[in-house]
Amino acid sequence: MLERLKKGKKNPLSLFVILGIIFLQINVVSDAKANSSPNSFTVQGQSWVNVPDSERIYLENFGGGNRDDAALRYVASGVTCTYNSVTANGPFLTPVDLNQTHCTQNGSAYDPINDSSRLGSLPIGFSINFYGTNYTSLWPSTNGGVYFDSPKIQYEDSLPHLAFSSNSSVLFPLGADQVYRAGKSNFWMAQTTVNSKPAFVLSWEKFDTWGNANEKFSYQLVFLNLGSGDFDAWFNYDELSNFDNQFGYYAPYFIVDANSGVNTASDLVTGIYSNDLPTTCTSVISHGSFGTLTSNVFSGLSNYYFKLENASTKSISLWTDPGCTSSRIDFTTLQNEGANGKAFYELYVDDGSKSLAIGWSIYDGSTITTTELIPNSTIAELINGGTDQIISKSINTTTPGRFIIGQRSGVTTNNVESDIPVNSSSGGGGSGNQAVPVLNICNNLKVIVNFEGGSSKLTKAALRKLKDTINEIKKCEYKNVKIVGYTSIDKQDSPNYKIFRKNLSDSRALNVKLEIESKLGKEYKNINYKLAGLSEKNPLKSNKYEKTRKSNRRVEILITK
Repeated sequence: MLERLKKGKKNPLSLFVILGIIFLQINVVSDAKANSSPNSFTVQGQSWVNVPDSERIYLENFGGGNRDDAALRYVASGVTCTYNSVTANGPFLTPVDLNQTHCTQNGSAYDPINDSSRLGSLPIGFSINFYGTNYTSLWPSTNGGVYFDSPKIQYEDSLPHLAFSSNSSVLFPLGADQVYRAGKSNFWMAQTTVNSKPAFVLSWEKFDTWGNANEKFSYQLVFLNLGSGDFDAWFNYDELSNFDNQFGYYAPYFIVDANSGVNTASDLVTGIYSNDLPTTCTSVISHGSFGTLTSNVFSGLSNYYFKLENASTKSISLWTDPGCTSSRIDFTTLQNEGANGKAFYELYVDDGSKSLAIGWSIYDGSTITTTELIPNSTIAELINGGTDQIISKSINTTTPGRFIIGQRSGVTTNNVESDIPVNSSSGGGGSGNQAVPVLNICNNLKVIVNFEGGSSKLTKAALRKLKDTINEIKKCEYKNVKIVGYTSIDKQDSPNYKIFRKNLSDSRALNVKLEIESKLGKEYKNINYKLAGLSEKNPLKSNKYEKTRKSNRRVEILITK
């Protein structure tokens, strides 16, 4: 775990009313500073968390030019680096792959970046539980998002594609192909306090797309620490002007689940799709596969037509004729996961418009789980002056230009804390008397609960997570709950333990089912439960060491509509 930024003396600052906007009270806890002077930036909207310049950690560009498709890293206090004849003292952020030929610590050559050990990832300052995995650091990119598992630079893709192709959990406040422009843009981080809670702020200021210096994209990502890994995430939007439409991703999309979503009898396929999928026969274009497909049904074809057959089950049929009447694609081969692993195939509607990836997604090796905040709104609609401009929208708050979503025990929720400061009638421009726009988050859920070694008894942590899960089932009226139990395995285990592990995995799955069933009550008796015990199969981590074996003692719950 990276050492947290050194705390300075807390210095509560009361921010004054500016143009009628009451900003959030912020207590600075970092002693960070910039090396090269930041570029000028003036707040335009009402959602900004306005940390003073002297308390931010800025990106140091080392006199370089524009930065396109760059992963951004953190260099800690006590490290001095010289690159391109520019010297910078840590802490600072950088798009440059610095190493021991550039940097020193305590007078000795020092390598400040090692991705495999997470050295160089940005320290959050507290732990967040993102879909069941605890993170204390992350990697942002110039393309408007953060990666939790490794530094990546993907862009122009849907959220599911971004997660799968990077093999990382991702969060994107504004996912598109963007550029940090020297002499214009800023990027900074801050560990601070917002509304009396520890907070972590990332700020992209006056970014643009390649070749268009007149564009301005300014937005923030703010994590609020609610304790025990729970958090709220604020997406703050200040300006989105002159955005070139070609630098987003095509939407709506449909992602074929080649693993369990193909029915060879009916030739229907199920998968993941964004909202507003056309209900009539529609031309779609291939965006390629994630993983290695066993079937060659898509080989040689670039244009398809699909027809939505069942919206509730996300089922479509695929055709090669524009009327979806005569040339249906037959699926005869299922995905061979043993030989080829998991695979998905993405199709999208090409109507000339593109959208922005806004939300979060995770691929855990078997399932893609995604929360999109504004799926399929076109870039033209979202920019300043558009028919649905993002700086005027709000989700789970009344503050214009702010979206708030959270996770509790690793499960996405819109039951977030108010962003209106205590003793204030507004927060960043919101009014306490306005109705709060609420995001209906009812995507497929995947929840993991863990167990003690050799036990099928639900722990207190598991019960807390199941409580949150049960609330989501009630809110979204989910109909299908698949529960799969697993165990760890030790190389010293006797062969006779094989039956024990199978019984243990069955028992873990059953106990989870009984807990959910009992807490839901009789009014939810029509839920379809499927149970399985798979012993030590599909381990999440190595069984070589006890500290990693613990992750494999689990039950995975997949909940769908």
